[in-house]
Amino acid sequence: MKDFVRITLLASLVGLGCSASDDASSQAPEAQPTGTGSTPATGAPAPGERGAPGAVGPAGRDGHQRVFGDGSAGALEITKDTVFDDQTPADGNLAFTSIHIAAGATLTVPSGTVLRATGNVDIEGKLVVLPFASSNRYGGNTAMGIGMIGRPACESSTYHAAGTVSFEPRGGDGIGAAAARYGLPTIGAMGGGSGCGYGSSTKGGGRITIAAGAALTVGATGAINADGESAYSQSQNLGGGGGGFVILGSGSSILVQGSVSARGGSSTKTIIDNPHILFGGGGGGGGGILFFAPVVETASASFNVEGGVAPALPIIPNFLSMPFLRGGGGGGAVGDGGSGAFIDGYGDRLHNARSGEPGAVLTQKTHPANSSLF
Repeated sequence: MKDFVRITLLASLVGLGCSASDDASSQAPEAQPTGTGSTPATGAPAPGERGAPGAVGPAGRDGHQRVFGDGSAGALEITKDTVFDDQTPADGNLAFTSIHIAAGATLTVPSGTVLRATGNVDIEGKLVVLPFASSNRYGGNTAMGIGMIGRPACESSTYHAAGTVSFEPRGGDGIGAAAARYGLPTIGAMGGGSGCGYGSSTKGGGRITIAAGAALTVGATGAINADGESAYSQSQNLGGGGGGFVILGSGSSILVQGSVSARGGSSTKTIIDNPHILFGGGGGGGGGILFFAPVVETASASFNVEGGVAPALPIIPNFLSMPFLRGGGGGGAVGDGGSGAFIDGYGDRLHNARSGEPGAVLTQKTHPANSSLF
């Protein structure tokens, strides 16, 4: 009987899933891992909160003031011949309220001058732009002037023995009308390229910019001149300087009844200086006249952007027996400079010097603020 009771109790315990070993394991603490594992990866730092906006910067310069100035120099009235240089005006301020050059008076300014007026500009007298500086070596291989954009005028620095081979002394490259209209570089004082010769050079025409907030008028007696320099010495076979640049802008209208000139300079003629032939140079390329205004009227104006003239060759008997000096190339501007006279590579034919190519008169019926030239 006791054995039966013991068997029944054990069977009950087994049916409930209880055992001495299970009970012991349920009471034992969890085993702790041992050994060295890898370090867990560190997460990327989260961005912090956006800071507060900074203070608003100062207002930019007014577009009208950028083009036409602030008028702080007052009215400019030219009633007698006046030269602007490093002393005049004394403070260097060229931002006027209005500009008037009276009939019979001449205002002479250096290349690169920019005249601004918040009001009208009236030119009844003459405005002369001095030529831009030339190269100080054998002529038009200039680091100055428009010639630096393309090929500069070819120098002529060597006497050739009789019957020897020589090559065409080409004129400087012009930039062309399209570049003058849309992409004329803002190159400060630079104007036309210099012409070249033996031991000297001619100067390219200067550059003038005028911006009027109101009407800009060149009256019937008015004139603006930015011509390239013509050759000044018969003994130096010079090419002419390239024409300059006249850039006029108005916020309302431009009326031209007088004359505006930016022609290329003329060259020397070929002469016999026994025992040598001194060949003449090429003419300078014509410059550019550019208008920027909503309204532009030029029906009665006189413009000159012709290339400089190269005189014709004289008759030279027995030229193959004479030593010679090639003519220098003319400076480029909008138009190409002309080539100087020479004996060709075969040594048996004379080539006359060439006149410069013409420049261009270009009109943009738009506010000058839309152009980088102002």
